[in-house]
Amino acid sequence: MTILEEQLLKMQETLAGFHSEHPIRSSLIIQIEDLKQQIQQETAELANPLSYEEQITSLEKTLAGFHPEHYIRGSIEEQIKQLEDKIKKNYLWN
Repeated sequence: MTILEEQLLKMQETLAGFHSEHPIRSSLIIQIEDLKQQIQQETAELANPLSYEEQITSLEKTLAGFHPEHYIRGSIEEQIKQLEDKIKKNYLWN
C-alpha cells in the first residue's frame, strides 16, 4: 500500500466518524477525491516507465542545445533528475 493509499484510508475512516450534516464532511470529501485522483495519476505514471525514458531522452537533446552556463540548464537538469527518480521508484515498487 502506498503512502497516498494509506492517507486515503485514514481520511475515509475519519469521514465515516462524522454524521452526514457535519460541516467538515464536505471538506473531507473534496480531500478524498483529490487523493483518489493523485493515486490514479501515480498509478498511470508507474505503469508506463518507458515514457519517462523517452522524456529524459528528449530533455537531454534539449539540454545539449544550451551553453553549459545557460540559466535554463538547471531547470532541465532538475526535470531529468525527477524523471530518473520516478523510474527508480517504479523499479523499487514492482
